Amino acid sequence: MPLFCLESRDTHAYDQLPAAVTSSGLTPTPKGPHAWNLRIRGLALKILVPVTLLSLICLLVYGPFDSFLSSRAELLDEQRLGADAVAQDDEVIVLPPLYGELKVLESQLPQHNLSLPFPEGKNGRYIRFENQMWGVGLNNQLEEILILSHLAHLSNRAYVFNNYTWDQISKGPYVYENGRPRATVIPLTAFISGPTAGGPWAPGDPAPRAISAEWWETVCPYEKRLVLNSTLENASMGLAPDVDGDILIAHWAEKLRNLDHECVALDGWAPSIVDIAFFVSNRVTSLFPMMSDSPVITRFAWSSIVRSGVIANYPLLLPGPSPQTISELPVLPGLVAIHLRRGDYYNHCKTILAPEGQEYMGWNRIDGLPDRFTPPPGAGGGALTPEAWTVYLSHCWPSDEQIKEKLRVVRAEDSTLTRVFVLTNGKREWVSSLKKKLLEDGWEDVATTLDLNLTWEQSGVNNAIDMEIAARAQTFIGNGFSSLTSNVNILRISRGMALEDIRFW
Repeated sequence: MPLFCLESRDTHAYDQLPAAVTSSGLTPTPKGPHAWNLRIRGLALKILVPVTLLSLICLLVYGPFDSFLSSRAELLDEQRLGADAVAQDDEVIVLPPLYGELKVLESQLPQHNLSLPFPEGKNGRYIRFENQMWGVGLNNQLEEILILSHLAHLSNRAYVFNNYTWDQISKGPYVYENGRPRATVIPLTAFISGPTAGGPWAPGDPAPRAISAEWWETVCPYEKRLVLNSTLENASMGLAPDVDGDILIAHWAEKLRNLDHECVALDGWAPSIVDIAFFVSNRVTSLFPMMSDSPVITRFAWSSIVRSGVIANYPLLLPGPSPQTISELPVLPGLVAIHLRRGDYYNHCKTILAPEGQEYMGWNRIDGLPDRFTPPPGAGGGALTPEAWTVYLSHCWPSDEQIKEKLRVVRAEDSTLTRVFVLTNGKREWVSSLKKKLLEDGWEDVATTLDLNLTWEQSGVNNAIDMEIAARAQTFIGNGFSSLTSNVNILRISRGMALEDIRFW
C-alpha cells in the first residue's frame, strides 16, 4: 500500500504569502482635500483589491503559489509548529503543509472497496466515534484515538479514523495564532501509520481494517447507521461515571460486538467514552496491561514523513554512520531525551494543574515507574499556597538549575549516558542558554528541537519526530502532566524498554 511506504520529498521550499505592497512613487499630486481623498481611495482599491484577491487565492491553492513565488522561497529554521515563538520576516509568512496528497492516498486504501468480503466491504462492520476530541493538541487526541481504535478491534469492527482537527469551525485551510498560520486540519496519516490509520493487522488477525471518515460516508450512508448516545448507553450498562477503564472498555466492546447493525456511530453531541477527564484520573491505569499488549500499540508506526525526519537527524543524535531504516537501531545508546514544556505551560500549571491538585497524566501513573508524584498539602479544590506552588512548579516548569540537577542524578546512576536531546517549545534564546549550561556541566553533546534539520513536509509533524527520538533514547525524562510524555512512555514500554529508564521532573 503506497500510503504506508510514502517517502517525504526533499524540498526546502516554503509557500509564502505575498510581501507587503507599498505605494511609494505612486501617490498623485493632490488638488484640494476632496481630490486627494478620491485619488487615495482609487489607488487603494486598485492596489489592495487585486493583492487581497491574490492572497486569498494563494491561501486556498497554495501549491501553484509555491512556484509563483519560488524565487523568494527561503527556509526559516525558526519555523517549528510546536514552538512557542516563531521568528518571522516582516514580509514573509510561512504556510505549514496541508498534506493534500495523503488524502488521495487514503482514498486508494485497498479496504475502500465495496466488493470486499465480510467483515469489510458493503456488508462490513464499522464503528465511528463522532464525538472524538478536536481543538486540542496532537497528543490529547492521539491518546483517545489509540484507545478507541483498540475498542474497535476488540469489537471486531473497522475503526473510522478522522483527520487531526485543530479547528472544525473555520472554513479556510489555516487559522492564525500568535501571528502565525496553523493548519485547521491535517490528515492523520501525516502523523501515524499502522492499523489505526488504515494499515494491516498481523497475519491471521480477522479484524477489519480501519477506514477513513470519507469512505465511511460511502459505505455507511445515513440510513444504514445506528447512532448511540454514550451517556444513555453507559446508564443502560450500569457504568458509573468513575468506572475503571478496563471495565468501561470491556462493556463497550461486548455491546458493539453483539450489535447486528453493520454501521454504528457514537453521537457527536454526547461525551466521548474516554475524554480528557478520563486521562487525568486513575481510571486509565487499569487499561495499561491490555493496551500495552494491544496490536494497536505493538503495531503502531509513525508515518514515513516522521520516520524519514528521524533517520535524517541521526548524525545529530548519534556518532557514526546513519541507519538506512529506523528499525536498524531500536535504542539510541548514550542519549537521554528530556521533555521541557514552555510557552503557555506556566499559566496552565498555575491556573489549572496546581489549583485542581492534579496528579500525573495517563500512562505516567502506572506502577513501576521510579518517580512518583503526590499533590502537596495546600493544592486542590481551587486553593494554592505558595509552598504548594513551589512543589508543582518544580515538576511542570523546572528551572535551569533543577534541570541540571536531575540530569546529574540520572548520569550518576548510569555513566553510559553522555549526550542530551531537548524536546521543547521554548524560545530560542532560552534554549540556547540552557544548551550552553548543560555543555558546561559536562555533557559531551546537547541537541534540541531547534537543531533538527527538517524538510518543509517534516516541519509540519516535528512534534512527532521529537516523540520518536524520545521513544528511542536510552533514558527519557518527561513532564508527568503531559500527554506527549504519556504517549512516549507507552511506546517505550511496549517496545520492551525498562521502566527505570523513564523518569520525571
